Amino acid sequence: MSEDNLSQYSAYIGLDWADTKHDVCVQSAKSGEREFSVVKHNPVALDEWVKDLRKRFGGMIAVAVELSKGPIVSVLQRYDFVVIFPINPSTLAKYREAFQPSGAKDDPTDAELALDLLVRHPHRFKPLQPQGAGSSLAPRLLVAFGEQRDRFGSAADIQMYAGIAPVTERSGRKHWVHWRWQCPTFLRQTFVEWAAQTINKSYWAGQFYYQQREKGLTYQAACRSLAFKWIRIAYRCWQTGAKYDESKYLKALERRGSPLVAQRSAKIA
Repeated sequence: MSEDNLSQYSAYIGLDWADTKHDVCVQSAKSGEREFSVVKHNPVALDEWVKDLRKRFGGMIAVAVELSKGPIVSVLQRYDFVVIFPINPSTLAKYREAFQPSGAKDDPTDAELALDLLVRHPHRFKPLQPQGAGSSLAPRLLVAFGEQRDRFGSAADIQMYAGIAPVTERSGRKHWVHWRWQCPTFLRQTFVEWAAQTINKSYWAGQFYYQQREKGLTYQAACRSLAFKWIRIAYRCWQTGAKYDESKYLKALERRGSPLVAQRSAKIA
């Protein structure tokens, strides 16, 4: 990002995240004035805060934050008018030290320093471009799906082949469900590991995982359930050649009234 590109944003924000609340420093692109506030860490409060920013400033909003993944990043990625600029923690620490030689740390000041870094040195920071699966799991997923798009007739075919879809057996009036024994175990583990990695990177995935745990499922069972849902999404992308877009998927969930985007306090693993 160059200094010329700063003109595309109506406001710049420095955000210092925490488990229960976030300190923020907001600067208007027009006036240059800065204001400080604290936002609670839950989806409802964050949604109201972001929508209020949109109402006040309009246009695109740049957010400088001291991480590139996690619940707060997942939440902010829901909004197509928010652009996230990750700040390296060591960079912020050195910048803080220049102004506070004693080593004292003050949260609101960190929010302002993050904002200061972005507006004073815009060429040093790039907007977040989240990965799908990362350098380790991406090749494994590529092998799992393969190059022949007619290999599987549906997402259900992959779910069953990989052992992610459970098996239901019936005998008389009794029926029981168990996981699939005959399957490529490494392939099944690939999907489970991938799903686990999305818990703190995807907003809806995190919500779904915690809902499953609250129902009494074990960690592995909850991850398999999450993998079941991800395979359906990945299959669609594989068939159409489209890239997965978290914000578009979240909006689709909202249109359907999904409980995954309903009011719920965010939990930290």
